[in-house]
Amino acid sequence: MDLLVLYGQNPEDIATWDDLVDRAPVPDVYYRPAYLRAYALTGHGRPLAVVVRSGSTEALFSLLIRTLDVNGQVFRDAITPYGYGGLLRLSGPEHPGPKIAEDLFSQLRDWTRASGLITCTPRLHPLLDQDASWGVNQLPKEWTRIFSRGETTALELKQWDDIRHQMLGMAKGRRYDLKRARSTLDLRTSEGTNALDDLKIFRALYRQSMERVRADEFFFFADEYFDRLATELGDKFAVFTALAGDRPVASAIFLADRDFAHYHLAGSNDEGRTHGAATLLVVAACEWARQRGCSILHLGGGLRPNDTLWEFKRAFGGKVFSYSYVTLIADSEHYEYLVGQPGVPWPYLDPLKATDSPSARVSRPVRSHAEALVTPKVKVVGVGAGGHAKVIIDILSYFPRMQVVGLVELATRLFGETIEGSLILGHEDMLPQLLAEGINSAFIGIGGVGNNRPRAEVYARILKLGFDLITAIHPQAVVARSVKLGRGVSIMAGVVVNPAVVIGDNVILNSHCTVEHDCVIGDHVHIAPGAILSGAVEIGRLSHIGTGASIRQGVHIGERVVVGVGSVVVSDVPDGMVVVGAPARPLKVVSSK
Repeated sequence: MDLLVLYGQNPEDIATWDDLVDRAPVPDVYYRPAYLRAYALTGHGRPLAVVVRSGSTEALFSLLIRTLDVNGQVFRDAITPYGYGGLLRLSGPEHPGPKIAEDLFSQLRDWTRASGLITCTPRLHPLLDQDASWGVNQLPKEWTRIFSRGETTALELKQWDDIRHQMLGMAKGRRYDLKRARSTLDLRTSEGTNALDDLKIFRALYRQSMERVRADEFFFFADEYFDRLATELGDKFAVFTALAGDRPVASAIFLADRDFAHYHLAGSNDEGRTHGAATLLVVAACEWARQRGCSILHLGGGLRPNDTLWEFKRAFGGKVFSYSYVTLIADSEHYEYLVGQPGVPWPYLDPLKATDSPSARVSRPVRSHAEALVTPKVKVVGVGAGGHAKVIIDILSYFPRMQVVGLVELATRLFGETIEGSLILGHEDMLPQLLAEGINSAFIGIGGVGNNRPRAEVYARILKLGFDLITAIHPQAVVARSVKLGRGVSIMAGVVVNPAVVIGDNVILNSHCTVEHDCVIGDHVHIAPGAILSGAVEIGRLSHIGTGASIRQGVHIGERVVVGVGSVVVSDVPDGMVVVGAPARPLKVVSSK
């Protein structure tokens, strides 16, 4: 075997390893010893690199040596850590082909066996098209297993709009979020050791986000991991922080090397999501990566196929890439044994199929990403006891999992009464007590005619307390699969929402209104009964579209606009206007307070 092993604990080996990555035709941060040394702090293994040669072709494999405890037996293997490293070509042809690949992988397998490891599993980099260029599908089937890992998306940074300072090809929803974020948020960027203070902010927002989505324990990284990345990667590591005044509302880590930058991890709070902060961070990182000379910003994939995270990333208009991983089997007997055991980690059981099990341990528990099969009732409290509350309670009655425990209200005269069978429990001050009792979901029972600020204020108060705002969709509404819905949206009977529509938070789509394709509706908007929005209409936040009103295709309605009953809007309406008539004409200006 003509190979070299470099250890992540040896200073001389670290320097050699980093130099080899520097000299690669396309270096990337995920191959560097600094990244693997940081990742090793999460308890997932011991970092090393194996360098293998076949003729003029030389390749480096960045790996972690892992110890598994399965049913009281100890096994060891080698894997690629979280990220997109694995196989890095150091020299030789750009497309080595299957013959060279078999020689290199065979040598790596021999090293795996000689090291007492069961398997070695390198990932193939999606941006380098390694599946095809190395011909891995032609590797011998008796000692390899090849698994498709999924899709990722990346932005070609040459597709940059210098006038608008944004990527070309962004979906309308992303452009809307960017405009909203730039009007309300400030941005701060820090690199390397200068980012350590901002990392404290990032960790808090990231943990909050992971807890909100009930992420697998795998995604809860140790504080030391982030600090080591910042310290050892230097200016290849950056933290972007979005602020509303002096309040941090979103934060993201980006990693960069010579050609590629990566959207590594991100977190936000409810205020950040309301303001579209995540879009602002990605676009700012595009500028940062371009200034560094990178050609691509890799956004990655979702937690699950076609989930909301994937849809968010795809809406930036990037290309889609696929990637795989290759398991080299050095000890087939023990490999087959592990594959048959419950609860074993990747690559013996795909994490999407993994289950909690005490029989297998790998530094930290391996938990399922799958949805629970048995789901308890969701207990919901309504805030406000108006006519709108009656409609929401009726919608929820169609869904057996939803249990309305009651309503809270500011008007004391209503205490003790019932609405649609739900008791008005008392004052809104009861909400913290209800939350403490395990009732953590809520809906807003306040409608709005012309003034949506009260709903927006209630929305902010509920989220600040820690409630989840549910979305209520009547079963007789028609909502296209590609529609993107914010929090706390109410969609009544007979509503039609066609494809590629983006709907913000706390929006009411009232009975029998129509929202055509490619519309974008901002936060806290009310589209009244029977209103019609033709294709590609944009409605600014806090606006009200009156009963039976019609909006011509492509029209932009500003923020805090009121469109009168039955009006026909054929041209753009600026912020804060009341318009009436057919065609609609300005009547007065709405106060901005």
